[in-house]
Amino acid sequence: MEELKNLRDLEFIAQKSKDLLDKQIASHKHKHSNSSIITTILVLFIPLLSGEFNNSHIYIKLLLIIPIISTVWAIILLLGILRSKPLYHGINISKFDDLVNDTYENILLCEIGANKSSFNDNSIIIEKNDINYALAIKLTIISILVSISLLFTNKLINHYQPLKLNTMSEDNKNKENSDKNNDSSKKRIIPIIEQKDRTKLNNDKKMDINWKDTSKNK
Repeated sequence: MEELKNLRDLEFIAQKSKDLLDKQIASHKHKHSNSSIITTILVLFIPLLSGEFNNSHIYIKLLLIIPIISTVWAIILLLGILRSKPLYHGINISKFDDLVNDTYENILLCEIGANKSSFNDNSIIIEKNDINYALAIKLTIISILVSISLLFTNKLINHYQPLKLNTMSEDNKNKENSDKNNDSSKKRIIPIIEQKDRTKLNNDKKMDINWKDTSKNK
């Protein structure tokens, strides 16, 4: 009993190290699950995004490269997390045969050492995955925000473009009508000729006198 009391500190450390290791692994599993869900959503997001901008303006299509590249990059990072190295979780079961005949103190020390080494080795893997996970989330947010902006801009362009075409067609119609009016207004006008430019005829009496004179002469 005295020996067990002296080993309570080791029991506490062993239990604490096990709890910390369990929390570390649970956190990693949670991010692993989120990575799987986000990857599935992003894979479906790319064709939907491309299909939404099929009939958009050429500049909108060029800017669409930004969210597509961001999404593909995020997918690659998340796939790297899903395919990362497996984590360590305490002492291997194969060591039980060696520990079964060992002292309780050595068993506790062995468990503490295994949990500590597992936690440290896992930290290297998890730290890298955390960096990739954070970057993937940022890229996903950027992709969504840019896509929403492009979608809103494309809606505005499609809304105002028909109005512009209608305005242009109305202007063309007005121009055609004005041309027709101008053509119809270009009528021939008979000018007023002054007297000096007109032929002056003799009256009837004078014409009779002239005719008699000519008959006498005959």
